Amino acid sequence: MAKRFQHVAIVGKHQAQGIRPILDEIADFVMGLGLEVSLERETALNTGMTGFEALTTDELGSQCDVAIVVGGDGTMLGFAREMARYGTPLVGINQAAWASSPTSRSSISATRWRRSWPATTRWSTARCWRAPSGATARTSSRAWR
Repeated sequence: MAKRFQHVAIVGKHQAQGIRPILDEIADFVMGLGLEVSLERETALNTGMTGFEALTTDELGSQCDVAIVVGGDGTMLGFAREMARYGTPLVGINQAAWASSPTSRSSISATRWRRSWPATTRWSTARCWRAPSGATARTSSRAWR
């Protein structure tokens, strides 16, 4: 039987201007689906979001089924490095694209994201291993539902 998400971690590039309303909207939406929400501790402290449990990266990895990471490539990759040992799937949302004009080619509106979440029941995860120097890196991926 497929595993369902129950507990969602939300991580944001907390130093980015205008990130708080985006994180609030995502958290409210996820809670509206009946899922538990926790924030990464630094995100909670630096945005002033106090309505959710603030957990360390290790706590998020051991307690959450999926993490939504809001920021840019660096935020996603940095958090992915920390979460790799837990195998927690990550969903990346580019903060600049979210906040940009609806006519921007690279943007996805909050409405469109909300509509796509329930329909997106199949997730893809990838694992990367650092290869010894001179060797070829291995990767593996699997579907996660």
